[in-house]
Amino acid sequence: GLKTHNLNQAWKYLEMALAMDEQHESGIYFLKGRVLLAQGEMEQARDALTHAMQLGQSPSSVLPYLAELAFAQREFGTVQSHMQALARLQV
Repeated sequence: GLKTHNLNQAWKYLEMALAMDEQHESGIYFLKGRVLLAQGEMEQARDALTHAMQLGQSPSSVLPYLAELAFAQREFGTVQSHMQALARLQV
């Protein structure tokens, strides 16, 4: 359907951006993680989102997606941990 087509197009452009970007901006990995999550590729999504945070992506933008991913995998302790970390960031 349309969603699958859009996700495939986004993936294509992300791959092109990663190939061109020697610095590997955190935002590209963040978007890659979001696309992978939407496609149901949970482990790859977790890796991309975690890498985005390591490269400097704001935890306040990444943690909700990591929590969503953990919830989908029924890792409720991890969900709680991510949500508590997010709450600590909200000043």
